[in-house]
This record gives sequence, C-alpha cells and structure tokens, in this order.
Amino acid sequence: MVVRGQEVDKMPGIKIGGLTLDESGVVVPQVGIYSFKFQSGSTSDSHGAFSIISTPGDTVLFTLQGYRPTLLTIPMDLPSTKYFTDVYIVKDTITIEEVTVFPFKTYIEFKEDVTKAKTISPETENMNFNISLVRQQLYYNLGATPGEGYRFTIQQMAYDAYTKGQLH
Repeated sequence: MVVRGQEVDKMPGIKIGGLTLDESGVVVPQVGIYSFKFQSGSTSDSHGAFSIISTPGDTVLFTLQGYRPTLLTIPMDLPSTKYFTDVYIVKDTITIEEVTVFPFKTYIEFKEDVTKAKTISPETENMNFNISLVRQQLYYNLGATPGEGYRFTIQQMAYDAYTKGQLH
C-alpha cells in the first residue's frame, strides 16, 4: 500500500506544459498560471504555450480577464516527470456594441431638457436686438445712425476684449 502526504518538499517536481485554448480551439495567449502547492506562477506565451513546475495532486489555476478561471488537477499517478495537456478556458464576457449614458432617468427627460428654451438676460436680449438691427440696416443699405454704429462698435470691442486669447 502506497500512502502520500502533503509535504511539498518530498514530492517530485513535474514539468507541466501544453497550450491554452478557448472553447473553439483558438490559441489564447498571456494566460496567468498559478500553482497552489508551490505558490508560484507563470504565463502562457504569445502562442499559448505554457510550462510550469508542479507536483502530483497539485491544483493549477489558469486565469485571464474575459475568461472564467479554470482549474487543472495534476494526476497522482504519472508515469514520468513530464505532463503535457491542453487547457481549455471558457469566455466569460459578452461584447456590447454600444452604450449610451445619460444623466437622466429616461430619454424623454433628456430630450425635454435639451430642447427647452433657455432664458437669457435682458442685457443679452438688448444686445442681440441691436446687432440684428445694425445687420438689417447694412443689408438694406440703410445708413446706421451714429448711435447704433457707436453701440455696435463698443459691443464688438467688448467682445474682442472678452475673448482675447481664446480659441474659437
């Protein structure tokens, strides 16, 4: 009768190797690999090949973001000091095509807020009226009165001073 204990240092080291694949057989690179008994890790290379030292009965964890964690238990009775196997890991995420985030509970609330008329100050309203009056007079070749021309000039100078150095 053969009895084996849990002492790691008396168990022979076994080279575990193989490929990491997804459920359709496509190679999955850069999978994280962790041996629980030796408390050491590795990763598969860019071609999905991996190699790690372990012991019989050890559990090896394979992890990668977007995939379910996969456990591999090393068989107790191995005929050699090498064990080669392919490890299949399963996708665990769903690809979302588009996500739209609104600061409102519903699209209708968003639409109402964006389309409602915004109140403007009386000064801005007067300025818009005076500018439209000057533009109308210039369009119809009507001579602007000196007061309107002066007001327009002062408004343009104030706007230029306010926006100086800003990108439009």
